[in-house]
Amino acid sequence: MRKNNFNTKIFQFILISISLIFLTNFISATQTCQVYDNFSSGSIDTSKWTESTFNNRAFTDIHLVQNGVYHVAQNIIDLNGRETNLIPTRQFVAGDSLSYDVIYNGGSGNHQSQPLINGNYPPSQIETCNFTTAGCGPIGFWNAFPDLGAQIGTYKIKFDFFSNQVKMTAIRPDNVTVINTFTGNSAPFTLAINTHTGHNGLMNFDFDNFITCSEQITPPTPTLEQRVNELENKTSALELRVNQLENRTSTLELALSNLKTSFDNFVKRINNFISKLPKGLGGNREDSRKDK
Repeated sequence: MRKNNFNTKIFQFILISISLIFLTNFISATQTCQVYDNFSSGSIDTSKWTESTFNNRAFTDIHLVQNGVYHVAQNIIDLNGRETNLIPTRQFVAGDSLSYDVIYNGGSGNHQSQPLINGNYPPSQIETCNFTTAGCGPIGFWNAFPDLGAQIGTYKIKFDFFSNQVKMTAIRPDNVTVINTFTGNSAPFTLAINTHTGHNGLMNFDFDNFITCSEQITPPTPTLEQRVNELENKTSALELRVNQLENRTSTLELALSNLKTSFDNFVKRINNFISKLPKGLGGNREDSRKDK
């Protein structure tokens, strides 16, 4: 009876396990996000950021952390132009994203803030760019307005990184969404926020609330054959364990039986010994009184 119950439980265990195999066979990847920097420390964190220039220009008049934002401004016209690149020290791979706020406070003449990917302006993109004079992706003005324009207020910017392209999604202050998918580069990516002026440019930008997201890599899902093999191994181990318990139980039962037999024999020997004692020592007490 015990063996039949065990086989029934094993069969139920197998059915449940196979059901779990099919239920958990498809696991979607998840992303974890964290604040990369919101400049609450009051100064630039050199473990997270590098500042540099591009095209041999000098730094802008102002490029620092103040009032809880990263502030870039050019207050005096420089015919040679000025610029500041703000570059995260980390690289980005497929599945990563970077989002942040750009607060455009104003400007005049030629001035822009735009991305550099892998150290240069994006060479190409999927969408047709109808703003060839000023470009697609910049904020500001460069002999004309770019697709993102120069609206006073906050722009919401997000970069999604893929193996061979970078998708830029921008929400302008007027809530219009503009998408530019840059191609011509491949992972790993570096991203720089390039803020610069031309010969007659003045500008005032703030940057804040940088958030990075990374895709969590889950272990490969075992094949059905691998799962069945694992289940068979577990079943064999369970059977072995039950057999060991049954053997121990049988051994214990045998030991108890032997102990009972030994005790019964001991009691018989005691009784036999007592029965052979002289009547005055171990015999019947009534017979002893009659003799007196």
